[in-house]
Amino acid sequence: MNKNFTVDRSFWHRGGWRLDSDSQRLGHGGAALRNDEGNACCLGHIANQCGLPWSELDGVELPGDLRSTSKPPLYGVLIDFESEELTDTENTPNSDLVNEAAGINDNSKISDSEREEKLTELFLKSGIALTFHGEYLGGFLAKFDEQS
Repeated sequence: MNKNFTVDRSFWHRGGWRLDSDSQRLGHGGAALRNDEGNACCLGHIANQCGLPWSELDGVELPGDLRSTSKPPLYGVLIDFESEELTDTENTPNSDLVNEAAGINDNSKISDSEREEKLTELFLKSGIALTFHGEYLGGFLAKFDEQS
């Protein structure tokens, strides 16, 4: 089972929404494993690398919300083997790892470098290596956030 995953910054949705000076939303689509603009959170990147096609991740908020037939490739990575709910795959709860990772991924109050550090440490505690590569989605906005 693969325990090494990569997040491609070029389509990594993170940090929630930003507001411009007129309080209009800026961003790259809503939060989801893969959103309507084709961008994916860290959990979406991992789910895809576990073998789930992007089309199965579209508009799905968290791994526990996936169709039951989509969940088995995530067992032991994003869905715990030991979950008492595995006999009822329609209602598989999200693991603590998933919930904490989503909170870090969507936190708009931290920088991208801090987000990467926290996610890397969190997954490493579960024996999962998470790396990041490429240029940030958002170009100028992402670089500006790093400076502020």
